[in-house]
Amino acid sequence: SARLKEAELTDVARSLRFDMLAHPELLRILAGCSPPFTVVFADIGGNRELTHVLELLQLLSSTMPHLRYVAVKSEALASELQKAPVNLQEYIKWWEEFCHH
Repeated sequence: SARLKEAELTDVARSLRFDMLAHPELLRILAGCSPPFTVVFADIGGNRELTHVLELLQLLSSTMPHLRYVAVKSEALASELQKAPVNLQEYIKWWEEFCHH
């Protein structure tokens, strides 16, 4: 199988390192990139409080309208998600209420 060369990889993937919560203006700038970001892998730097994780997810949602997938490693979020209902309609309602705590 052919491997992507680094030059080709930069056309489909970007790796950026910055504190999104401390610098939300950078997310607004990145939201204007072409092609737009559709996937974000966020390293929150350890086990942050759940409120910080939710703030990050809301910030991404409000600044990057083309996102289809966000991956964030959070023990606190994983623990809360285990309490979520399985039924899709109930889950959507649960998630909306959960995000507005």
